[in-house]
Amino acid sequence: MLGFKHITLGCCLLLVVGSCQQQVADTSREPILEVEGKFLYRDDLDKIIPEGTSREDSTNLADAYIRKWITDVLLYENAKRNISNEDVVEDLVEEYRKSLTINYYQQRLVAQRLVEPTDEEVASFYEKHTDQFLLAENMLRGVYLKVPLASPKVDRVRGYMRKINEKSIQQIEQYSIQHAVSYDYFVDKWLYFNDVLKKMPSSIPDQAAFLSNTKFYETRDSVYTYMLNITDYQLAGSPAPLEFVQEKVRTILYNQRKIEYIKNFETELYDDAQKDGDITYFGVK
Repeated sequence: MLGFKHITLGCCLLLVVGSCQQQVADTSREPILEVEGKFLYRDDLDKIIPEGTSREDSTNLADAYIRKWITDVLLYENAKRNISNEDVVEDLVEEYRKSLTINYYQQRLVAQRLVEPTDEEVASFYEKHTDQFLLAENMLRGVYLKVPLASPKVDRVRGYMRKINEKSIQQIEQYSIQHAVSYDYFVDKWLYFNDVLKKMPSSIPDQAAFLSNTKFYETRDSVYTYMLNITDYQLAGSPAPLEFVQEKVRTILYNQRKIEYIKNFETELYDDAQKDGDITYFGVK
């Protein structure tokens, strides 16, 4: 059994192999179990159970956490007993600590000194690199309505759907409250055409031709009438609309500036150390 020792649940309930060690728990906390001198406390479990979780789910989460916690302790303690060259591990730990510290420091510097790109800067970057933001799918903006076949005044609402303006939208919204099964206003945002088609029974074999030649589309099945007004579209292979990729562009631009800032900071740090005589060379430079 790999030389594992006791696991104590409450007053020592779970045995693996070996003799139970006397350990002292934190008297200000309620211990649940002890293994290899490490204690798991009630408040540790409370932190991982979301509020409102059912009794059954809470039990499953707790059981899974306890098992993982016990396994981690046993693996760690067993590994320490069986690793002969601890210097290798210490070197790895120190290297990781150094890397983690540097990264944390760099992130703090970036957060303190870099500002988010403005909308104007994002738009300028987008215009210069539109070839990096080509669409893989067709997109559109518009209005979608789904109503039962037996709905009243369908001809009237069809007229509203054919001519989208502020007044017709008000009429459509009022109608949809009483009669529509589904209503989606997306004149001000872009959606993938395939996602819209999933809401309709008919397929469109040639999407590019359909979007290029269709302003209003209506279809039906045995139960519902489906209407779609297309106010704008963008075909696959063309640049994605700026408003659709704006945050992606902002992230790319920010990361580029972050890399440049860190590189310049490191160069400045090195040059200052050279100038101030903080670097001592012993024979080789």
